[in-house]
Amino acid sequence: MNPAQVNYTKILDKAKNLQLNSEGLIEIHSAERMSILPGERHFLRTFLNIKISNDFIGLILPKKDLYIKYGINVLNDIIVGERNDLQLIITNINIPKGILMISDKERFFGEKTKHNIFIGDKIADLLILPKSNINLI
Repeated sequence: MNPAQVNYTKILDKAKNLQLNSEGLIEIHSAERMSILPGERHFLRTFLNIKISNDFIGLILPKKDLYIKYGINVLNDIIVGERNDLQLIITNINIPKGILMISDKERFFGEKTKHNIFIGDKIADLLILPKSNINLI
């Protein structure tokens, strides 16, 4: 099997180039600024078009540090073939104040107010995997 080919183009100049990290994951960065309150979810644009060679798929994974430190999660997604204007679904899993009667010390994750995302922040990883060859009987 040939190595995976991942082609991408930037829709806007503010989009950050994809980067391959030491773990073999492709880092995806935010291309827009946003604030996300506890309990909210939003689309976050990367302003990237991505195309993955035919024998492979891409799995979008959240950044563990964002999740543990701040309660910010990116929903998993799969890229098969081509994805134009890649958008990620981002959520703040912190519970808004007043929903549960718990003290700040008993809360589970990070900041309990809004979380700010800036242009260039590492938001997610893209894991490239070979497509499965499956026969269902």
